[in-house]
Amino acid sequence: MGQVPEEHVSTFEFYFYLLNGCLGTILNSAVLFIAFKYVDTRDKPRQILVMNMTLADLFTCTIYMLTRPYLNRFDERLCYPYYIIIFTSQLASCVFLLCINLDKFIFIVYPLHYYEMVTRKRVLIVMVTIWVTLLNLGALAYSQLTVSSPCNIVGINPYVYLTIIVIYVLVITSSFVISSIIYYIARNSQRRENTHSNKAFKRLFFVFSSTLWTFCTCLPYRVCFLISAILIPCYRTTDSEESFFCTLTAIFFYMIVVGIVFNALITVVTQRVYRQHVLKCFPFLSKLMQPAERTVGFRRPSQPISKSEGLKLTLRE
Repeated sequence: MGQVPEEHVSTFEFYFYLLNGCLGTILNSAVLFIAFKYVDTRDKPRQILVMNMTLADLFTCTIYMLTRPYLNRFDERLCYPYYIIIFTSQLASCVFLLCINLDKFIFIVYPLHYYEMVTRKRVLIVMVTIWVTLLNLGALAYSQLTVSSPCNIVGINPYVYLTIIVIYVLVITSSFVISSIIYYIARNSQRRENTHSNKAFKRLFFVFSSTLWTFCTCLPYRVCFLISAILIPCYRTTDSEESFFCTLTAIFFYMIVVGIVFNALITVVTQRVYRQHVLKCFPFLSKLMQPAERTVGFRRPSQPISKSEGLKLTLRE
């Protein structure tokens, strides 16, 4: 069994986790509140994916970040469900982002059939399938969990853990690749039709920004962890260059925490339905969000009439 080294929470880490946990809880709760109160998922079923990605981040902020400083006080019986929930919520956020990218890809490639292919019922089925699959996968992955100290020192099969990291890398990379394809298609369309497609291109900014942010904040640590597991075991090394690499890996881990917190902020800034309601509550933010307000699109007709209309449709979130 591979053992995860004991994590000593320093004063910096103590306040780092609490601060980000509180901020992330507030931001993600605000997004979900607006979504449940003002978003019509029957008209915009894709918002179900955004809501679930936000819910996954909320779980991570509350169950992981806010409890991290007190992990050594946990009863050992809580360790198993604790790590399953952490695994499920963190991976679910990445998987739902992948689904959002796939949704946009379908919208652009099959504009005439999008509203037949993507329905609220199908999105709900995908949502339930993802949560159930990840919960079962987490239960299986941590089924052989060994606890040496109250949730501070735990061990699982190293090959299982490496598989989990590889899954993260594949999901995040897939999102980035699909988002890049969407960007390429939208950019080419923008050059051909500057008026309408320019607005549509800006409306895709949520997908681009969320994917790029996740790619930059989540992927580096996963890749460094793989390198550490295969080539440079950080908890054994004393070499200065290797120590630098391990320090860099630790910094990338902090980036994951910050990235999860700011996912909700990206949602608010780049999606009109959330941005407008936030501005109603906090009018003084209107100047900061004024550039984003310029990206407001126009309403889609009920029946598309041409393939080029795919990018002319309002990509209402």
